[in-house]
Amino acid sequence: VPVAPETVQRATTWIVVTAVTCAGIATAFALGLPGMAGTALAEATGKAGFEVDRVEVTGIKRMDRLTVYAIALDQKSRAMPLVDLQRVRGELMQYGWIADARVSRRLPDTLVVDVVERSPAAVWQNQGRLALIDRGGVVLEDVSLSALPDLPLVVGPGANGQVASLESLLEAVPRIRPVLAGATWIGGRRWDL
Repeated sequence: VPVAPETVQRATTWIVVTAVTCAGIATAFALGLPGMAGTALAEATGKAGFEVDRVEVTGIKRMDRLTVYAIALDQKSRAMPLVDLQRVRGELMQYGWIADARVSRRLPDTLVVDVVERSPAAVWQNQGRLALIDRGGVVLEDVSLSALPDLPLVVGPGANGQVASLESLLEAVPRIRPVLAGATWIGGRRWDL
C-alpha cells in the first residue's frame, strides 16, 4: 500500500472524532437542548429589562380596546424575544372590525399594535339577525333593532356580498339614497328597493 501508516492512523482518528462529534450534535438536537438554551437566553433577556410592560394600540375607534390588550398579553412568557408577533396578529385578524393589523416590538418594554379598522357600510338582515357589515360584506358585529345606525338596510341571503353593487347604484342615482328604506337581494341577481 503506497500510504504511510501514520496517514492511515491520522485519517482514522479524524473519522472517529467527526463521527463522535456528529453523534453528540444529533443527540443534543434530539433532546431539544438548543431550543431549551434559546428559551433560557430569551428569559434571561426578559429579566434584564426586555419584558413586555406596556401595550400601545393605535387605530382603534369602534372595536373594544380591552380585547386587543387581552390578545396581545396572552403569552406564555412576557420576555420580549419570546412574544409571538405572528400569533398575536393572526388572533386579531379573526375579528370582523379588523381589516389589517401590524404587531411590533419597541424595545425595551413596549408591544405596538397598529390596527386598520373596517368601516360599516350597511346593516344586513338575514334570518332574523341584524349585523353591521362593511362594503365587502364582512360582518363586523351584531346590532339591535333599537340601536340601528343611519346606514342602508340590505335584506336576504347573499345581500352582504352585494353591498358594493348597491353603493354603485346609489351613486348613479343620488336622489334615491335619502328615501331608501331598505334593499332586498332577490334571486342572486337584482335589488328590490
